[in-house]
Amino acid sequence: MRTSLLQSILPKCKENIQRGFTEFGLFEINIPHIKGYLDADSLPKEEWHLSSIFNKEKVENSGSSYYWGKQYIEKILNQKECNYILIADSLEQDLPEDIKTISPMFDANVSAICFLDKVAIGVVGELKRSIREEYKLSEYSCAIDINLNRVLELDIKREMYVEVPIYPTFSIDFTFETTKSTPCQKMILELEKIIKSKDSWGRVECIDIYEDKKRENLKRTTLRLIASKYDKTASDKDIKNITEKIIKRFKEVFEAEVI
Repeated sequence: MRTSLLQSILPKCKENIQRGFTEFGLFEINIPHIKGYLDADSLPKEEWHLSSIFNKEKVENSGSSYYWGKQYIEKILNQKECNYILIADSLEQDLPEDIKTISPMFDANVSAICFLDKVAIGVVGELKRSIREEYKLSEYSCAIDINLNRVLELDIKREMYVEVPIYPTFSIDFTFETTKSTPCQKMILELEKIIKSKDSWGRVECIDIYEDKKRENLKRTTLRLIASKYDKTASDKDIKNITEKIIKRFKEVFEAEVI
């Protein structure tokens, strides 16, 4: 009986690493079973969970992989208003039984309980070193576990399905130089706002953030735009117009220079 889906994912991670795959993400959506975790009718609770483990070789100056997992949680939930409390700072008696059960797998100093609308919905962060070593995970690996039933019970805004165009996509990488105080997520949202319309579809990924110690107040953020038009294959002229619009908008909003 699995008290956590991570128990099934970890051996698969080890198998992939032993076969030479060092950068990957594995996930499972299923129902774990926790002894004594009962519903109002004294029956075992059957709540759907999403669990995932991400692994890659450590990137220089990348910091804790907790932030990597945090990005995935917010992307999955499509929510920017999540709150996080370090496991080391949380009071166990205030937590749901499923989170109490899974949190001992995580390093309490670099992992957190995720709250949405003041409700604890999951855990994100680095697994304990003993677990990482047993399953051959890299230093830069992280795990997440989300109680999907609890999320669906919340009165939060949900995005409707957006149809993806049938025409070929195109990709553009932009490197913007801005002040360090300019949030990357705000830049991503602005770029999505520019490209998403009744005529076109797109998504944005952050590829890199570079800070030069010699230029104390500046950073360079590389964003990748992947987009397509709904009514036709985008021409070189279409792509040029989109590029110029984005550059102009980012200069106005963020005072950003394109590198």
